[in-house]
Amino acid sequence: MALELRWEALCRDAARNGDVRRLARSCQPGSPLRQGVYLVEAHLWCAAARSRRAEGKLAALASLVQDKALRLRPLGAFYRIGAALEACRDTAIPVAARRARLGAALDEAGGLLTVDKELLAFAAAARWLHRNHAPELARLCASRYAGRSLVLSGGASRDVLGLVADIDAAAGAEASCAS
Repeated sequence: MALELRWEALCRDAARNGDVRRLARSCQPGSPLRQGVYLVEAHLWCAAARSRRAEGKLAALASLVQDKALRLRPLGAFYRIGAALEACRDTAIPVAARRARLGAALDEAGGLLTVDKELLAFAAAARWLHRNHAPELARLCASRYAGRSLVLSGGASRDVLGLVADIDAAAGAEASCAS
């Protein structure tokens, strides 16, 4: 219970200040938070963050999955989403294949155990798509994220984790330019 509270405090801080580096550092070898679920979640926070300062601070999920003690595969859809997002950065894979794998993984997001993991999945997908010049797909993922955010906040916020406001704003600007 204490570990989960510590993790949630780190996530809350990242949502407030946009800096995910403390999350990444908290999952380094030797840390009690170096557990499969926290590693995947940290990867998603890093992928969703506006800043790229945390990129490369975590070992790749593709290599971490070999460590049976981390129990990444039993995380099911959550792990597959994290692995798909990680594979999106592999420029040796054709863009269409990366998008298809990401889409297939996101199809499973509704079955995740907690809504915060679903939010992170769509925020990270929106960020990657936005960075990779796929504005329509980024807008689609950001809209799914915003819809869940509005439900969770009772209509008060389109961005409860503070991750996609810039993407949402860019989508709004593009929409107004197109009309």
